[in-house]
Amino acid sequence: LSKAVDSKGIESAVFALGMAEIPRYYKNYCPPKIIVRAGKLNEEQITFWKTLYEKGLGEFFYKNSIDYRGLINIEVSPDAPEVQVTNVPLQEKYLVPVGGGKDSLVTTELLKEKGKSVTWFMLQPLDWIEKLKEVAGVSEYIKVERSVEKNFGGFQKLEGAYNGHVPITSVYMFSSALVALIHGFKYVVFSIERSAEEGNLTYLGSEINHQYSKTFEFEKAAHEYIQKYVNPELYVFSLLRNLYEVQILERFSKYDKYFPYFVSCNKGLKTGKWCGGCAKCAFVFMGLCAF
Repeated sequence: LSKAVDSKGIESAVFALGMAEIPRYYKNYCPPKIIVRAGKLNEEQITFWKTLYEKGLGEFFYKNSIDYRGLINIEVSPDAPEVQVTNVPLQEKYLVPVGGGKDSLVTTELLKEKGKSVTWFMLQPLDWIEKLKEVAGVSEYIKVERSVEKNFGGFQKLEGAYNGHVPITSVYMFSSALVALIHGFKYVVFSIERSAEEGNLTYLGSEINHQYSKTFEFEKAAHEYIQKYVNPELYVFSLLRNLYEVQILERFSKYDKYFPYFVSCNKGLKTGKWCGGCAKCAFVFMGLCAF
C-alpha cells in the first residue's frame, strides 16, 4: 500500500499511541505522578487520558485492592514540544481491525454487501489468519508487530510489581488510527458489540467494567479526541455497536464458509485451534447452537 503522509505527518498519532500504552508501565507500581515529556497536552487532553487510565484500570485496581481515588496525576513537562494536528486529506477507504473471530468477519461481510473495499489490519499478526483472509476475499492486509513478551515481559520479574488487566482496546484503537493515517484511510471500522456496555461490579462507588475501552462512552471520547488532536477527517467507530452478542451470532451463522477457519478462543489464537475447554469456547459453541 502507498504511504499518504511523511514521518512529520504522523507525529500526533504516534504520540497518542504512546499515551495509550502508558497503563502497561504505570500498573507495575502505580506511581504518584505520570510526567509527559514527549509532547504538550492541554487540560482537555489530560482529562481524556486520566479518565481512560482510571476507568480502564478499574478491574486491576479492584483485584489488587488499590484505592484509585486521586491516585492518577498527569504532569506535562514545561519543555515538552507542541504536537501538530495533521490535516492530510484521507480517502474513502475502510480499515477493519481483525483478531480472527466472528465479530470482525461480520463487519467485513456487512461492508462488502454495501460494495465497500475492505483492508484488514492486525496488531500482533497470526500466521493462520492468511487462510481466513483468503476465504473472506480480502486482498489488502496490514500487519503491525507488537510483542507483549518482548516489550513488557520483564515487568513480571520486577519485585513487588502489580499485575492485571489493562485497557488493551484503546491500544488497538490508536494503533489503527496511526495505520489509517499512514495509508490514507478515512474510516477505521471496529466490531465491538452492545454487551460491552454492561459493567461487572461496583468498587469504591464506581462501576467497574472489565471492558471499559470497549464501551460507547470511550469510543465516542476517543473518536472526538482523534478528530481534534490527530486528524479531523479520520473516523474511528464500531459498526456493530447496536447489536447484542446473540444478534451477531445469528448473523455469523449464515456465513458457513468461515466455520472451519475462525477462532474466538483466547487460548487458541496463537495456534489457530480451539482449546475446547475454556469459557469462551463453550460460550461461542452454545451461542451458535441456537441458530
